[in-house]
Amino acid sequence: MYSFPSVKPDVEPDSHGWFNDHMAAFIKPSITDQTKVILELGVWLGSSTRWFCKNSTAKIVSVDHWKGSVEHQGRKDVAGKLPTLYDTFIVNCWDFKDRIVPIKTDSITGMYICQDLGYTPDIIFVDASHEYEDVLKDIKTARNLFPTATIMGDDWSWKNRKLANRFTVREAVVEFAKQNSMSIREDGRCWQLEQKPLERRKIYGVS
Repeated sequence: MYSFPSVKPDVEPDSHGWFNDHMAAFIKPSITDQTKVILELGVWLGSSTRWFCKNSTAKIVSVDHWKGSVEHQGRKDVAGKLPTLYDTFIVNCWDFKDRIVPIKTDSITGMYICQDLGYTPDIIFVDASHEYEDVLKDIKTARNLFPTATIMGDDWSWKNRKLANRFTVREAVVEFAKQNSMSIREDGRCWQLEQKPLERRKIYGVS
């Protein structure tokens, strides 16, 4: 059920995505030979998935409903991609099909399915909804289900224009850090929750 189809979908590959070298440089130090499972929340067309496969030996659990986020609706640059997001993801990641577990559902349900399947992520990369409540719920659920995982994500600098340019992702991460006496490593775009403050880095949360 949570595997690639036996037949490759008849759609064209599409390299569109937002994963870039900056994000790769932020994530890579957290990946070691002991990284066995990586859980990603929010996948789009799989650019991050393929990078994880190329830069680790881990099993990749990819959770997405593959419907696109709220901000994608009505956007001319991505509207044509929405009807075939999942099939295009499968085609894009076909060469790594034995290492990827695609779970087609929302983030919260997907994390429970990941747990039910017996996977314990070493890294959880949060890049799904940008809404404050959704991000906070994603992080809380990730922490509750997988307390030993390193939790990190994208869009620290993302602004919600409908909410007066609020940094909704950042607000959720900071709120969680405060509630759990954690600090945050961030580089302007990506973020990672830390158990203890790190010297000579930007630190948010409880001092």
